[in-house]
This record gives sequence, C-alpha cells and structure tokens, in this order.
Amino acid sequence: MTMLSQQQRIFFEFLRFCIGTVQEVPSSLKGADWRVLYAMARKQCLVGVLFDGIKRLPADVGMDKGLLFQWMAQNQTLRKANARLDKAAVEVAEWFGRKGFRTCVLKGQGNALLYPPGMERTPGDIDLWVDGGDRKVVSFVRSLSPDEKVCYHHIGFPEYNGVEVEVHFRPSFLFCFRHNRRLQGYYERVMDEQFAHRVKLGEQGEIAVPKAEFNLIFQLTHIFTHLMNEGIGLRQLLDYFFLLKNTDFTDNTDKFLGSTDGDGFLLNTDFTDNTDRIGGNADGVDRRLLQDELRRLGLWEFAGAVMYIMKEVFGLEDNRLIVPPDVKRGRLVLKEVLEAGNFGQYDKRNWFGHSALGHNLQRLYRDMRLVRFFPAEALSEPFFRIRHFFWRKRIVR
Repeated sequence: MTMLSQQQRIFFEFLRFCIGTVQEVPSSLKGADWRVLYAMARKQCLVGVLFDGIKRLPADVGMDKGLLFQWMAQNQTLRKANARLDKAAVEVAEWFGRKGFRTCVLKGQGNALLYPPGMERTPGDIDLWVDGGDRKVVSFVRSLSPDEKVCYHHIGFPEYNGVEVEVHFRPSFLFCFRHNRRLQGYYERVMDEQFAHRVKLGEQGEIAVPKAEFNLIFQLTHIFTHLMNEGIGLRQLLDYFFLLKNTDFTDNTDKFLGSTDGDGFLLNTDFTDNTDRIGGNADGVDRRLLQDELRRLGLWEFAGAVMYIMKEVFGLEDNRLIVPPDVKRGRLVLKEVLEAGNFGQYDKRNWFGHSALGHNLQRLYRDMRLVRFFPAEALSEPFFRIRHFFWRKRIVR
C-alpha cells in the first residue's frame, strides 16, 4: 500500500472492521485520534459506515462523549436523508412513467440497497436514467424548466421536495472517442434489461435499478471519469466493494494467482459458464466475458487499479475480484483519493482558481499528471471538451 500516516492506517484498519472483512476489533484503535478519524470519515463521506462499526466497539475505546453524540446525530441525519431520498426516487420515477418515459435509478439509492442493514450510506442526489435519447429528453425537461444546464450525459431537473435530481439520457461516458462509442453501443444493447429490472425500495415502492453486470461496467466508468475530471472519494469505491460482494459470478474460480506490476498481468484461471454475452444471464455474471468487455472498452488498466484498492484497502477476497490488482496504478489512484476526497472537494492542488479558465487549466494539469498511467483518457480529455462545446451548441438550440 502507498505511504500512509499512522492515523490513515488506523482509519483503514477500522474501516475493514466496519464493513466486515475483519472480525476482531483492531488493536491499533488504542492509538486512535478519534477527531482525526471523524474528519477523515467526513472527507470521504463514510460517517455512517464508520458509525456502524462504532456501535460494535467496547465502551472503553477512548472516544470523547461529545464526539460520540455528534457522530450519532450525524448518523441519524443520514438515516432520515436516505428515507427521504428513497421516497423521492420512487415518486420521481413514477412521475416520469406517467409521462411515458421508462426510467432506471443509477447509483445512489440503488447502491444503498447493497449495504448491510443498519449501515447508513451518505446519500447524494437522484440520478435517473430516462429512456428517449438526448434530444427528446432535453426537449422534455426544458419544456418544464427552460434554464436547466445540459452536459453530455445528463440535464438538471427542478428539485423534488428538497432533493436534487439529475436526468440522464446516457448513463455515463468515456473521454476516448473510440471507447466511448463502444460504451454507448453497450448501453443501447442492454438497456431494456435495466429498465425492466425492478426492486423494492424500502417501504416506499418499486424502482428499476441496473443489474449487477451492467453496474460493474457503468460504475467503473463513472469512477474513472470522475478521477480524470475532478477526483473521487472512498464512498464511490466502497459502493463498488459492496457491488462486488453482492455479485454472483458464474465461474468456478477460487482465487487469482497474482497481481500486476502495471506492465502486465498474471491470470492463470479457467472461467466456465454458458452465458452468451454480458447482460444476458439473469443468474450471475460471467467473469471471462466481463473481462473481454473491459478490454474492449479500454477499462482493463483502471479496473486493475480499483481491484488493488478493493483488496488492499477494503480487504476484498481474491475470488471476488474481476481482474488482477494493478499495484502501480492502484497506488496512484489511492493517493488521488486521499488527496482529493469526495469528488475532489478537499484537493489542495487547485492552483488555478475557480473561474472557467482556472477550471480548464486545472483539468489540463490533471491530464498531465495522469497521462502516464491512463494515456487514452488523459490525451482525449481536452479534445472531448472541445467536441462537447459544439455538441451543446447543437443540442440545446
């Protein structure tokens, strides 16, 4: 693992206890500065996750009662926020359904269903994939709210009972033109299955959420794009951890036999199943075909980096990994996570200010920092931005 401070190591050891990959209370907690751990939990949007572990600690852990009550109050706030978002997600999806649109809730409250009962995920907004394509969806939303901002994959939407809503006409994207074209083709190929995959959301009702095989690709692209664009936090990666924990793989692999050093990979396993293609098996995910799709979409190296974090930070078992861990790229991504925090909000390397020019210069600086490790995305990002400018001019006229 990359160089960590003592408190960061304690944080990760406690995190593994909280999510259940280690069962015994970490002995390192005796040296914990709980206020530092609380600050780290806030930075990474993991306050509720760590509080779930705190509930299982002995009484003599050395935490100040004032901090404990503050942490408890924050967890209660998260619980209420999740209940509010569950209700809003169902109602917004039903509203679009009455208007003739199929919908699927991406990330967010769908991911929260994968967390253990009682563990509060920090919620964000509602990301709703609405069927119909960019022109139709943008035109519909702007007929209701003409000033909503449009970007390549989604448009804003009026708040619903205090909850922010983003309407997606594309689930996600990649900066590399070739890989993005293939990704959008993949989404078109499997979209019907996602809109038809309905689950119960608490006591609020039913919504459509993506199936596991779709999520393994979609959420990886979402994390990747945020890394290249502004930064990511541990919450997004923990979502992926619970996705992997809850995915049934249809192969007979016991474990991977090695990690990559960043220049190659070791994979001496035999995958066997009868799935025709990714998205075609309702009972599980064919890991071999998933790997083929990751290579085709240019996601293999980034997937290896994420698997490094899944194993080294979260303690995920080898037989749950989708590709061998990439040590070199994994350490880089972990460093970015620790520096930037949730969506880059804590990144102190923003040297260019918050103006439009400063934002663009900051993105170029990020491209240069990451080009050695993810060249296709980093080199394509500035050109994608230019293309996106002209696309917006055409789509919103």
